[in-house]
Amino acid sequence: MPEEVEKQIIITVPTYVEKPYYQEIEKLVYIDRPVYEVIEIPIVEEVIKWRNIHPKQFESLEQFIEWYEDQGFTVLFPSGAYTVDCDDYAELVQRKALEQGYAISQALTLNGNYYGTRVNENAGGHVGNIVLIDNTYYYFEPNPEKFYIEKIIERD
Repeated sequence: MPEEVEKQIIITVPTYVEKPYYQEIEKLVYIDRPVYEVIEIPIVEEVIKWRNIHPKQFESLEQFIEWYEDQGFTVLFPSGAYTVDCDDYAELVQRKALEQGYAISQALTLNGNYYGTRVNENAGGHVGNIVLIDNTYYYFEPNPEKFYIEKIIERD
């Protein structure tokens, strides 16, 4: 018997698996000499198709306010271990807008300021939303009990 002992490696590429894999067999096979064979393994590449998405914009401040009121946002109440705070409202508004093709972002304020503009009276951090309407960015408070809009800056 030869002194060299090698593990046999079997490479299988099923057609139903996205990426090839290999499996090691623990069975020892005695061979006279190692045989090296170059084989080609087809690799299935994941292709990510990016859609060219252009979100809708609100044409006027009035249209945005009407949209906000039509959504039926209500006051959220905590239940059990679930707490409700500003980021929950901001996320809810952002999701509703996204579902309908609009772009509304969350906006973090610090001590009532958003990019140097005073938008609320909160001390510390607070989360509201920002929306682009007719080439102007507006900050708004998403909580339906406190809803208001503040003009931030005109877009270049």
